[in-house]
Amino acid sequence: RTAQLLAIPIELNPSEKEIIPWDAMLDKLEKEKREACSRGGICVLETYLHGYPLRLGDIVHTSLKKEHNMNWLDTDSLTWFIRSSFTKQKKAREFAVSQKFVDSIKKICHPSGYMVCKRNGSPYKIVLLRTLGINSVFVNDVRNSYETFNHSREDITLEEKHRISNDVLGHTSSIAIAH
Repeated sequence: RTAQLLAIPIELNPSEKEIIPWDAMLDKLEKEKREACSRGGICVLETYLHGYPLRLGDIVHTSLKKEHNMNWLDTDSLTWFIRSSFTKQKKAREFAVSQKFVDSIKKICHPSGYMVCKRNGSPYKIVLLRTLGINSVFVNDVRNSYETFNHSREDITLEEKHRISNDVLGHTSSIAIAH
């Protein structure tokens, strides 16, 4: 059935979407951060500001403690490990993060070790940006802005662009190219 559906000649006219330039997005993220949202909200914004525009679920399911059996931000090796069971694509991935990012997260993160959690330190199962006090930014806008910026860069190779799309954003190459 799938093959038959794919054979139907349908002309796709994707709607034009306005993609905010990455510099303007950084300004919006900084403004949100100044408006003092929750501790978890600041962790999310710091993640985006440092150039790691992950899906919100990837961040929400991250801990600085490996024993939590979640996504793990290893502050010693400067590596973020995303477990397959916590991803949209059901594919594990990992990528390097900067010391500056780790230092900023360690200052903000709840003592429980969860990057995004309730005030009492217990993890969220599902959370929205609005719940974290972030009101003028949408995750998809941040990710689209960064993906567009990433693929327009001239300071890195095409392979590095694809690595960022695949490992950091969790996109397949076809999605990255479509953006």
